[in-house]
Amino acid sequence: MLALIETLRVLRLQGRDVGVAGYDIKISTYDTDMDRDAAMATHLRQQFNALPAGARMVVLTGNVHAMRHPFADAPPEMKHRTMASYLLDLPLYSVRVEALRGQFWGCMNPCRALTLRELPAQDPVVETDPERSYDVWVHLPALSVGTLTDP
Repeated sequence: MLALIETLRVLRLQGRDVGVAGYDIKISTYDTDMDRDAAMATHLRQQFNALPAGARMVVLTGNVHAMRHPFADAPPEMKHRTMASYLLDLPLYSVRVEALRGQFWGCMNPCRALTLRELPAQDPVVETDPERSYDVWVHLPALSVGTLTDP
């Protein structure tokens, strides 16, 4: 994400009309994950509606927030309405990015970097079912998680 933001900074210096905006909501502000997802969706909708005609918006978010619909066999804590589900009337294309090895950021109290179970190489998977969770699943060779350390 840092590399993406740096690329956007360089593009802006070159005169391109690009920007970065935060949208996450402090978790303790809301009683439930669904309330948080609804608030984030409202904020993103406002940002989308402020874009000029023909502009595009890329949103980086966690995989649960990006779900169009929860998995049928999802655990109870993931069966709530997600951020993306509030935005289905927009030209939404949800991509789940996974990795064959490395780490992911998981909020299993506390939030932290967790090691991925290694997987064999996989081609992207495109889904078209109306109740799909994502439009496409992409598997990168590896991911790593940046963490903050004390100076």
